[in-house]
Amino acid sequence: MANGYMPRADQPAKTWMRTFANGLLARPGIYGVTLSDAESVDAGVEVFELALARATDPPTRTRGSVCLKTETRVAAEQVIAQFYSMIKANRSVSNEDRIKIGMKPTRKRRGRVACPKSSPILNVVVHPSAQHLLRFQNGDEIGKAKPAGAIALQVFVAMADERVTDPTQAHFLMAATRNPTRIQYERKDDGKVATYFARWISRRGETGPWSNPTSLRVAA
Repeated sequence: MANGYMPRADQPAKTWMRTFANGLLARPGIYGVTLSDAESVDAGVEVFELALARATDPPTRTRGSVCLKTETRVAAEQVIAQFYSMIKANRSVSNEDRIKIGMKPTRKRRGRVACPKSSPILNVVVHPSAQHLLRFQNGDEIGKAKPAGAIALQVFVAMADERVTDPTQAHFLMAATRNPTRIQYERKDDGKVATYFARWISRRGETGPWSNPTSLRVAA
């Protein structure tokens, strides 16, 4: 008899059912049902209520009355389930009205989060053992590593004798999620200028605009 929205124990389930039935009877139009529909729910709940009373009252509690209680509860649940599903799918029913009849509120659908249109700001400093330490932030949002919609920072680097200003001359280095990020160089890179370019990337693979180039000489 478990359905995920109704209490398991009989007494709390009876209370929940009565709240649901009364709500439909009072305002059937709000929930997109007819008065006849509401009355059928009410009738099923009432039969279960009477059977439950007999099954829990010592003078009338017998094996037969307990079986009848179980049968009527199943029947009431089946009737309710039809209208519960229908109301759940009805987007015109507000969360406030759902709660009034014991239903769970619906979650608002998350809209698609677009890739950020801002350019990241890079800062790179020399780190011991032939490393560069790259820090990044979103525009002027100090202390915020990634903006909403970005899952990582695509980092590209161009190795040359002088600073490079064209990102098409750089090759992909990494997708950075840690801030700061360490970049290791080899002895053969000693004295070269590393120019970094970066852009945000979304979960869908969309990319934002390039950052300004940031350059630093490698000291291996």
